[in-house]
Amino acid sequence: MADAMAALEWLRPVLEPMPRRKQLLLACAYARRFSGYWPDETCLQLVETAERFADGKAGSRDVRAVWKRCTAAWEGRDYHIRLAMYIPCELGFFAVTHQRGTPWRVFAEILLWVNCLSYEQPGLDPTFWFEREMQAILNLARELGSDLEGPFDPAWRTDVAVNLAQQVYDAQTYELMPLLADALQDAGCEDAAVLGHGRGPGPHARGCWVVDLVVGKE
Repeated sequence: MADAMAALEWLRPVLEPMPRRKQLLLACAYARRFSGYWPDETCLQLVETAERFADGKAGSRDVRAVWKRCTAAWEGRDYHIRLAMYIPCELGFFAVTHQRGTPWRVFAEILLWVNCLSYEQPGLDPTFWFEREMQAILNLARELGSDLEGPFDPAWRTDVAVNLAQQVYDAQTYELMPLLADALQDAGCEDAAVLGHGRGPGPHARGCWVVDLVVGKE
């Protein structure tokens, strides 16, 4: 844990300026990378509830209720499965407490688990895994942090663009991002960062800075 937390220090300039909503959505997006290791739907429900909490559509009681089910479900599980389940549990706790001002502990728990798992996989380099996951965090931080060089023109928020962006946001249908970029360009947007992000390979996640700007979220 100490090594993971120390390594995350280099993310401080990226994470600290983020609003709490962005911090929480970033942690949710990163936790989703490991959903294939979760044994049932409870962990995913906790992440989804935390996402709704970030947007003010769920309360702390909702998060706590799913969190209790998730923590109860790990009894008797394999060690690595319990570690994987602990990730969304830590995320849920971060969501409803203001004592942890950044999602660093969530990231550290995941990195610790990845590190433990990699040591038991023949032919896998734990250092490579660790560095890869650190880069994944940075990539997601850039996904949520704006690269817009100038002001966002409200004229770009046409009905077509807003409807597309809302659909992407609600259903996480990121395959529609190129269409959103086209709609913004049709509305007069020529900002290279906006159009490039929409047409780029991602990774995309809830809280994407382009989608947020179109639907009017911060």
